[in-house]
Amino acid sequence: MFCFIIGKGKQVEALNILAAGFLRGGLGFLKSSAAGEMIKGSGHVNREIRVGVTHAYVEYVKCMGGLWLERNIPVFLNHVLNLVGSPKATPTHVDAVYARKCVLFILRSTIGALLGEKAQIAAAKEISQIIIKQMNAVGEAVMESNDGKFQASEVSASQHVLVCALHELGSLVQRLGSSASPLVAEPAAGIIEPVVSVLIHPSHAARLAASWCLGSIAVALPSQLSPLLDRCMERMEKLKNSPEAISGYSSALAALLGGVYQCPLGIPHVKGKV
Repeated sequence: MFCFIIGKGKQVEALNILAAGFLRGGLGFLKSSAAGEMIKGSGHVNREIRVGVTHAYVEYVKCMGGLWLERNIPVFLNHVLNLVGSPKATPTHVDAVYARKCVLFILRSTIGALLGEKAQIAAAKEISQIIIKQMNAVGEAVMESNDGKFQASEVSASQHVLVCALHELGSLVQRLGSSASPLVAEPAAGIIEPVVSVLIHPSHAARLAASWCLGSIAVALPSQLSPLLDRCMERMEKLKNSPEAISGYSSALAALLGGVYQCPLGIPHVKGKV
């Protein structure tokens, strides 16, 4: 495995080799081998290679160890999420879904399995920063669209990154349970604001992922359920002229209400009437 053949300081090179395989070529990945030809072959073989590289990522991180992962959370998260943000990984809808599944498997098998509670909280905070960065990029693209320079590729790439980031964030919060309270203790620096911001993303997939993530937060931290319901209803009323906002906030309401049965105290009776 890579960790046995590289020296200290070469980890990034190893990750880049894996990324080259995941994205079907580049950086001379297995250039002269039969496997290299398979990577450049048909879509079916490409997906098989992608699954193999996905497992190689997981084994590489396991070999490096949880301590290495803890020290390199920002680098690893950005590297893996950038895979699904590359146009080479998502040329078609089927390829995009396949790539997202692979990236989610990598994240669940590493961040979700090898880190302790404190490190998982740090990973959740890092993911929220990635979400903020993606939404800022989308905001700039939308602003440019108002000037007639709409960048569809920017929005398309962001949706795949956001879907994976939000699913991993929701899974981390579910795993942490009540221990995730530090992630919402400070509203300005917490995870709720970044997740809510995705509810008005142009992509329906990103909005649904944000809705699911909010539902996961509410189930893990029941004290957040009522405030989130109030917030979504208020914002939906205020942004009723925006189709994206109506879609996003109504999906979030559905996710929050769907999680009520998992919350011991439920919600106040008057909420149901509203």
